[in-house]
Amino acid sequence: MSMLSKIWISLKRNFGKSLLFFIMTLILGSVVFVAIIISQAVTNTEMNLRRNLPPITTIEFRFPLDMPIEVVMGLELEDVTLDLVREIGQLPYVIGMDYSFHRFGWEVPPNSELQLAQRGGFTANISSITTQHLRRTDFVDLNQGLIRIVDGRNFTNEEMLTLGDVFPVLISNELADLNNFTVGSTFILDSVIRGDFHPDGSIWGIEETARLHFDFQVIGIFELASEIIAGNEWESNFSTITLLNRLYTPAWVDQVASMEIQLALYEIYDWWEISEPSVDGWSQLVFLLNDPLDLPAFEVAAGAMLPEFWEVVTLSDTFAPMTGAMQSINWIAEQIVYFVIILAVVVLTLLIALMLHGRRHEVGIYLALGEKRWKIVTQMMLEVVVNAIFGVVIAILLGNILARNFSEQLLLDELAHQIESRPIQEESFNPVWDSLHWFSPGVISLEEAEKLHEIVIDMELIAIFLGGSLLVVIVSSVVPIVYLTKISPKKVLL
Repeated sequence: MSMLSKIWISLKRNFGKSLLFFIMTLILGSVVFVAIIISQAVTNTEMNLRRNLPPITTIEFRFPLDMPIEVVMGLELEDVTLDLVREIGQLPYVIGMDYSFHRFGWEVPPNSELQLAQRGGFTANISSITTQHLRRTDFVDLNQGLIRIVDGRNFTNEEMLTLGDVFPVLISNELADLNNFTVGSTFILDSVIRGDFHPDGSIWGIEETARLHFDFQVIGIFELASEIIAGNEWESNFSTITLLNRLYTPAWVDQVASMEIQLALYEIYDWWEISEPSVDGWSQLVFLLNDPLDLPAFEVAAGAMLPEFWEVVTLSDTFAPMTGAMQSINWIAEQIVYFVIILAVVVLTLLIALMLHGRRHEVGIYLALGEKRWKIVTQMMLEVVVNAIFGVVIAILLGNILARNFSEQLLLDELAHQIESRPIQEESFNPVWDSLHWFSPGVISLEEAEKLHEIVIDMELIAIFLGGSLLVVIVSSVVPIVYLTKISPKKVLL
């Protein structure tokens, strides 16, 4: 009789115990498969979430929150140089680097009727006018879709390098509509020197010392891609009008304005020394990466190059409730897998031992008739494996159905809990100096999270699960089967 025939006859003869083994394999396999699918779905969802992040990052100086102020004041801190910034920009994850800076202190001339954009009852004032001085035509606000040019054009490479008496500028469509500006329109802004300067560097008083006029010419008009969403309505309105009243100009505009101010001070104070304006500073530094999925690797590589207290900052915190929910679910799923695997080894070992205990006489007869022990071991091992394969295959089918219905709802419930229990952030939001929050996609909703949820069951996953399950069954079978074949036929038959 062939071994396959023996296996089939044995399974039919011991149908009750075989059915019990099948059911246990099915239950344990289904639980493990569901947990694996949930963990995989969480991983896929997290990857989809990261793909929604803008592929941008920056570096910021941050003290530990628990560091006493007297310790902070006594530290000798190392600054980040432009050379280091450029070195970070050479990392393989980076496709571009945009460092620009803002200039404040512009004022509307006394006789001017220039109006500023408003938003939601938030009143703009003179300080709302800022110029952002650019070093590249493909600057990050345009590159990442924060703004889009709707009339006119962007700067040319020649305009970025050629100094002039009239400053080319991009303005918002709202600023243009309020003042009837079109492409080619010109307007004047003043830079006002206030106070009495002294050789020791002190400035006394706030009286106007000098007023310089600068001519701007509109070359392009932009609109915001969307309203800026910040921590609350006040911050959102402030952020929006800050952008609407922002003027984009080449970096040399600041050099020219700074030199004119120094020349004016030189005319007033005979002790004033003219210095070359710095061209290396920045107030907004953004690294553009190849892919949002490169953010963790860039964070590690760039972080190792930064001085103490400098950190790589990304927009990952935007999805903090989502990642918190996913981490909780993933941890639970992993613990279930580990626990059930250990439980399966114990339960299946005892069950197989119970099944084989009633077959001692059968084994004794085989041995008495001269059957090779390895053939007996192989036959019994195959019986267990064949039974287990049926259980595991059905566990995959059943686990797939359960996981698809259970995984998504579990994630949404946990996400809702994380959002409700998350404390309100009291941190201040500075839309002028914060380089990344302009580009934040905002807090994800439950509906968006549902769209990002993804379960993928491919042949590789099935093969790994099937192989792992059979390995557990084989490990559980070894001790009972080997023990049974070690017994003496005389002890069993007599």
